[in-house]
Amino acid sequence: MKQVAFLVFFFSNWLSLTAQQINPERVFNATEVEVQPRYGKLPESIYQFLGSNIRYPVTASLNGVSGTVILSFIIRKDGKMDSLGVASNPGYGLDQEALRVIKMSANNWKPALIKNEAVACRVYFPVRFASQNNNQISTPSLSPPAQPRVDKATRKLIEQAEQANVHYNQGLDKYEQDKLEEAIAAFDKALNIKPDHIPALQNRGIVKYKLKDVAGACADWQRIVNLGQSLPEALVNACK
Repeated sequence: MKQVAFLVFFFSNWLSLTAQQINPERVFNATEVEVQPRYGKLPESIYQFLGSNIRYPVTASLNGVSGTVILSFIIRKDGKMDSLGVASNPGYGLDQEALRVIKMSANNWKPALIKNEAVACRVYFPVRFASQNNNQISTPSLSPPAQPRVDKATRKLIEQAEQANVHYNQGLDKYEQDKLEEAIAAFDKALNIKPDHIPALQNRGIVKYKLKDVAGACADWQRIVNLGQSLPEALVNACK
């Protein structure tokens, strides 16, 4: 009886997952969209929010450390944030403080637009910490999000992440053409460049599952969980 119940549970999960379609949402680079993602109602809303919530890390302030943290994340077409990471970090806890506060903003973004339609877009957002007094915690100033000034190494990281989006979108094209192995190869290239590319991990897992590579699919989805992101229920159940 237990074996029958298990088979029914497994079969129902299999049906649920095979009905689960790949997320067709392409991720555009900032240079490809007509309207950039925006936090809140006004362009300056994000600066007001960060200025009100960021606290200068004590270690950085006491050591007189200033610098710019460049955050990288995707604002999806439903306005949700994912694939949050750090593209450039001066150290001394500045990155952790920038991450802490930007996570607080995650539910109040407007997506990018192309021809008045919402699209997913990767954002590179600089937060500049400028200590006014080496012995006190000072309020950081915020640099504008458009075209931040970065060194060559950081610029290379940004260019690589943009290239990862190109491979990711190619993977979607291959999937739509029912070329599943080629879709996986394209997602592989995206993830080799940007290991925390959440859409690529999720979709590669779905394609692997369709190719009956259950272990590989579950490994991809577990990586998403390890990165602090949630999964659709059908994907969670498939790996139980």
